[in-house]
Amino acid sequence: MKKAMILVALTLLNLATTPGLAEPAARCEQAAQRCVLKAEAAKRPAVSDTGEQPRKGPKVGEVTHGSRSLRTAEARKLARPATGRAYRVVEERVVLVDAGTMKVLQVLGLASDILR
Repeated sequence: MKKAMILVALTLLNLATTPGLAEPAARCEQAAQRCVLKAEAAKRPAVSDTGEQPRKGPKVGEVTHGSRSLRTAEARKLARPATGRAYRVVEERVVLVDAGTMKVLQVLGLASDILR
């Protein structure tokens, strides 16, 4: 009977000290920093939860706000736009816009690539 009780006690001790089998609280004590970081990350809302989407440049059909026109040296690197159209830089991208409505007609690409 004593041997059985000792065996049970040793088995329980082994289970309690084995990280994979221990209680979640015991695992958190062993790697407290990791658990705190995981808990904080779980509390933060995901991008889709907040309703905000990361902006990835202008889209065709949008009206440009806060864009700049090309400098003379930059404009020389591109073909002259058709009448009523102009090149603009919006969010670091070169776009072709309707000069009257400022609607984006075509996104040409990154300004750093096109205007080198």
